[in-house]
Amino acid sequence: MPLSEIDPHLDPGSFELQDLPPTHASQRNLTSMSTEQDIARFHYTTEQNIRAWYSCGGDIDPSTLTFDRSWSHISPKLQDIYVERARYLGRLAEHGMPIDGSQCENFFIEVYTGYYQARGKGNGVGVQGEEAMSLTTFDALLGERIGRRVNIDDKPQLEDQDIEMNTQPPSTEELLPCLQHKATTNPMLSRLETAVAKGVQTLIHLHTFLTNSKTELKSSDVSDWLSEITKIKTYATPPKVVIGIVGSTGAGKSSLINAIIDEENLLGTNCMRASTAVATEIAYNYRSGKKYRAEVEFVERGEWERELRALVGDLRDDGENSVSFSGVRGEAMARNSEAAVAMEKIRAVYPVLSVQEIKELDVEELLSKGGVCDVVGQTVVLESDDPKAFARDLAVYIDSKSKRLKTVATNNTGKGKTPMRTIFDTQTTTTTTNYWPLVRVVRIYTKAPALATGATLVDLPGIFDSNAARAAVAEEYMKKCSAHWVVAPINRAVDDKVAQDLLGQNMRVQLHMDGAANDLTFICTKTDDVSVSEVQESLLKRDSVSPGLGEERLSRLEEEIGELEDWLVGIKSEILDVAERLEELEVCSEGGSQGSSPGKRKRDSFVSAQQPALDNTSETQSDSGSASGSVSKDDVRTLNDRRKELTNHQRTLSTERHAKETQKEAVEHELQALQTNLIHECIQARNAYSKRELKHDFARGIHSFHNTSQHPPTSAKDPSYYHALEQDLPVFCVSTRAYQKLQGRLRREAPVSGFNALEQTEISQLQAHCIAVTEQAREASALRFLFHLRRVLSSIGLWAAAEDGVMVSHGKKVEIEARFYIAEESFKREVERTCEGLMQGICDILTLNVIRNFGHALTLASEKCDETVKNWNDLNYNTYKAVCCRQGVFRFHNWNQELANLVIEPLMHDWKNAFEIEMPQEVDWFTQLMKAHLQAFHAQAISAAEIVLSDEIKDELKDIWKVQYKVMKRDVVYAVNRARRKQRGINREFAVGVEEYLHPAYLKCACENGSGMFHRMREHIRTQSTGIELFQHSTDRVKSELIKLLDKIEHDLISITTRLMEQTTRDYTTCIITPLVQQFASSSQSQARIKREVADVVRGAEMKLGLDGLLNDVTTARSTAATSHGYGPWEGGGHDGQRERRALETIKEEDENE
Repeated sequence: MPLSEIDPHLDPGSFELQDLPPTHASQRNLTSMSTEQDIARFHYTTEQNIRAWYSCGGDIDPSTLTFDRSWSHISPKLQDIYVERARYLGRLAEHGMPIDGSQCENFFIEVYTGYYQARGKGNGVGVQGEEAMSLTTFDALLGERIGRRVNIDDKPQLEDQDIEMNTQPPSTEELLPCLQHKATTNPMLSRLETAVAKGVQTLIHLHTFLTNSKTELKSSDVSDWLSEITKIKTYATPPKVVIGIVGSTGAGKSSLINAIIDEENLLGTNCMRASTAVATEIAYNYRSGKKYRAEVEFVERGEWERELRALVGDLRDDGENSVSFSGVRGEAMARNSEAAVAMEKIRAVYPVLSVQEIKELDVEELLSKGGVCDVVGQTVVLESDDPKAFARDLAVYIDSKSKRLKTVATNNTGKGKTPMRTIFDTQTTTTTTNYWPLVRVVRIYTKAPALATGATLVDLPGIFDSNAARAAVAEEYMKKCSAHWVVAPINRAVDDKVAQDLLGQNMRVQLHMDGAANDLTFICTKTDDVSVSEVQESLLKRDSVSPGLGEERLSRLEEEIGELEDWLVGIKSEILDVAERLEELEVCSEGGSQGSSPGKRKRDSFVSAQQPALDNTSETQSDSGSASGSVSKDDVRTLNDRRKELTNHQRTLSTERHAKETQKEAVEHELQALQTNLIHECIQARNAYSKRELKHDFARGIHSFHNTSQHPPTSAKDPSYYHALEQDLPVFCVSTRAYQKLQGRLRREAPVSGFNALEQTEISQLQAHCIAVTEQAREASALRFLFHLRRVLSSIGLWAAAEDGVMVSHGKKVEIEARFYIAEESFKREVERTCEGLMQGICDILTLNVIRNFGHALTLASEKCDETVKNWNDLNYNTYKAVCCRQGVFRFHNWNQELANLVIEPLMHDWKNAFEIEMPQEVDWFTQLMKAHLQAFHAQAISAAEIVLSDEIKDELKDIWKVQYKVMKRDVVYAVNRARRKQRGINREFAVGVEEYLHPAYLKCACENGSGMFHRMREHIRTQSTGIELFQHSTDRVKSELIKLLDKIEHDLISITTRLMEQTTRDYTTCIITPLVQQFASSSQSQARIKREVADVVRGAEMKLGLDGLLNDVTTARSTAATSHGYGPWEGGGHDGQRERRALETIKEEDENE
């Protein structure tokens, strides 16, 4: 946008400064500033000093300018404005501009000085009463000055790959391996990504060749193509697909993430506090170094200061009922009170202080204690190949129960990141500082196959965090989420109506406004925790496969085996008796005349019930022998026979016992299998029931949500719409424990019954779903890259193949040129007119659907406001005060959003209609007109130069305009998609506007004390929220953001169409005008040779890639799918039910045959 349109007082042509106002001596030079917050503070101080200087006409003592000290006292929203300006430095670095501190310092001073100097001159007075410079104005002014000084190109407007939250895209060297190993079940996508990998290598080779030949060619086209090649390579970066994971504490989110990334305990139980207090991002590690990497980002000093003030306030407001002092340590307080939570956080950072000391110390004094100053604003980087060591090191920073640490900052080794050396304290006493309350966000990078396709898992419990910095990070992630996974234990998922409870009214409204209602996935965890009897009674209604009969068989076998054991014991005893009797007989035989041995041992013989006669005979013989005192051979023979008989019988019983034991083992295995099958059947039955009920409950909840809306959508009357929602909702019932056990992990834990295969745990299916979520974005990204590649190869090929044209007279040459330039001018006029029509159409859509309805929405909201505010009076004093001290947001309470919903609900369906339906239709109309303009220009250009063009050149030009159209269409869709993503931030401005308007009331409440203060606090809130002005302020803020969005769309659209016109006319000029000129100025032999070599390179690349065949196959597949599903070029389909989101992201390619 021109500077004159941003501010009429600004004249970029005369933007030269004479006398710069002095800056305050306390300002630090930018060279010494390493953090974004420091640079933002410099921005604020510089602007305010210069603004004050010109407000007083230069008549002010510089020593009185003390804005540097007021930075920490301004509102977070105002600080965010300057933080955004600080991020402009990153944009400079992307263009290769060296970030010299003193140079940038001068830039900023000149920009602010020129702005207020110009406005002062324009008004003829100082700048008293003027608002601070807007971010749009700052961006334009700084870009203007930097553009003059270093000649950098404008930042490409279509290169946004959604690499957010300080993560960096992989380099080309890191990119190629990950492009060549993408998991997918879609064969077409696999072909596309293989072509992308080859295409990147082709561009690298082509770039090198053109760079080496640039001097000899001396062509401006070569420089343009080198820039285009560099830009197109960035399109190959894998798109980042953010998956937000939400769920209550104990739902098993950490275990779920561990299973998805195939790690046993990367996010272990020691990290539970981090999982509930810190937004944790898990993404693929594209770097070739260590397998595991993490970035632990700490909050800025100002953010911790604001948090600390609120925490200390909670302690001071707690009162005698919940806090009693019993000495320096050991204070008792209500377990879950605000004071208890505040004390836990403060003591983690300041463990040596008592409650009394914390209450009495000033916040500034607290900030100077401990090691806070050493870590705030820093980013700790961890790397390891050992998962256990990595998890242990990570827990140090985010778990309050882990080993304490000290940190020592080392030299700055990376952009914006200061690695910190970790020193573990050998004394794990409570007097050592613990830094988990200071952590803003944790980013973990691992080489998990499920994440290799671009999926990024984000644990998002921080949306209810009392820490404002972490809550802001979680909210920022929510804007970027392409999918939301809702996690709950299966035994609570249905009974607790998780589909409705976890998606409360605020979240339902937000999802609807974001157009993300169809991006939900429900995950029921802990499916291995099942009660067989309950499931049999409630779900199966029968004893499915009862193990009762098998248990009876097992009992009988155990009894029979016991009897056999008894018999064997008796037989062994009798064998011993027989052996002793034989020994006695032998002794008697040797001592014949001496008679019986006086020391004969006696044993009671075992009388078997089965051989009573044999045993009695033996006893009689023994007695007669003993009586006679003589030993007969018959007695010995009889005893030997008896012993053999007993031994044989023992062998028989042993065999029978072994057979029984074998039967017992078989029955036990059978029973175990029956039990496993029974548990498995119960698990599957409960899974099926849970999925069915969750789907039905979700559809019913959406239907109820629509019915309670004051302006329900047209789909509310269509039962098939809710049936489709119910059928398409993805639901997974998973067991992470069973999956980990089947993978050979968790060796110390007992086996998990009911699971025999990985598929039964549904973790494998969830991993596949994680990959599938990325396929749509990957396909769109791959096609965008390939169409741009096809276009640049065709353009370079045309230029390289251009030869001397047909000899014509000078008069004919002039006629051809004149007709061609007339066609070119007509083409440009039509394109510009069409762009204006599109912007007017989008503006009308937003006006009719949104802005015009503000008035009615304001009236309805003001009528319901009193009732909403009265409901807050039911909160206890401590919670009420905590909400006020935190600008209306504390834990699960969000007063700003509740009030904003009053004005959003009457608008939300028209809002969604504008962005999801009418805007795509308008863009579709625009692309069709652009196609007609390209076709008309082609026809006029060919007609003008008919006599000098061969059929081959005509065919190539026909291909060129078709490729240009497809590239333009995808770029337009990409730009509008990005605008739709930005509206997620805009619809949140309703709540931001409410917060701004209620800020004075929140401030008064925070300062209240003494008798009757609770009543006065309620009155402050009631008074400030009464009337329509609150909602007028909110809608005015949204209206301003919508206007900025329109400006952004217009900027992108102009950039796209300008590039289209330049590239199209360049290609046609190459084929039509250049050959005519070459009749009089032929190229040198070296230039002709290089052109032939370039042409060979291009032809070889086109043959290797086979782009025409591949892109035609994609077109055919898309057209077939569109026809079979019955949707048009801006609609979508598929089993996952994401039709609304696909409205812009899925494009049906038209048949290009004339």
